[in-house]
Amino acid sequence: MRGLYVFTHDCRLHDNRLLKELVGQVDELICLYILDTRFLHHTLFQTTGLSLHRQLFLLQTLKDLSRQLESLGQRLIVRVGDSHKIIPQWVQRYSIERMAMTFHPGVYEQDLRNALALRLLSVRRGGRERLREDQYAGVLQIQHHWA
Repeated sequence: MRGLYVFTHDCRLHDNRLLKELVGQVDELICLYILDTRFLHHTLFQTTGLSLHRQLFLLQTLKDLSRQLESLGQRLIVRVGDSHKIIPQWVQRYSIERMAMTFHPGVYEQDLRNALALRLLSVRRGGRERLREDQYAGVLQIQHHWA
């Protein structure tokens, strides 16, 4: 069974409960991080979702995460684009049966969660779709199961 873990704000391995849970459910795991271009564009107030300093911090974090995953025989794949489009494409292209990612309770994150839930369920039509959410340590977690 193939699984997809999409890293968001949770770029650590040692205390990532959802990732550990997914690893126990799949034979093959794809680890993905998407730098969503929506957070790089200027807003009406001439700010971006990611300042230059935050972008540099994120790059350092991703390098460290990649090294940690490599030490475990995994590879971190980083893509730049629209999460709404990239995630459903990967689910379909790689026949993903289980997928997990965490969401923070912010407005943009909830919009992404709602849009992805609808798109992912439509991508895998014909199977048994189930969406599971639970509240853990202030972070909304969502996991999709397809059988």
